[in-house]
Amino acid sequence: MGWGGEAKGCGNGKKRHDFGGKAGPGRGHYSIEGEARVARHERHAEEMREILYEVAHTAEQPSLQIQAADKLLNRIEGLPVAKVVTAETDPYSRMSEEEVAAEIERTRAKIEAFERLKRADNPRAE
Repeated sequence: MGWGGEAKGCGNGKKRHDFGGKAGPGRGHYSIEGEARVARHERHAEEMREILYEVAHTAEQPSLQIQAADKLLNRIEGLPVAKVVTAETDPYSRMSEEEVAAEIERTRAKIEAFERLKRADNPRAE
């Protein structure tokens, strides 16, 4: 069993309801056709798991064996919990207020120097 509990497949983990047929005596709102459909789907799912098991053990290519084994384990144990790692790429988030203020002043000085050079290169632009 994985971190998320038993593998549930599609849905929200609750019992499936079939509202398409007539309810039988003592069966609530389940129909006989609905129960047969659920049984058929479960049988097909078991057949698919058997195919994955067979491929995982007999495929000629190791990559196919690994893929089949991975898919089968995901169905048996559930998907592993996805870990999200965020990295701080903003250098300013690690600076103190004084360091940020100094960086702003350096940037202003660079902009002013650039503007002076631009005016010196093109005196008619003013």
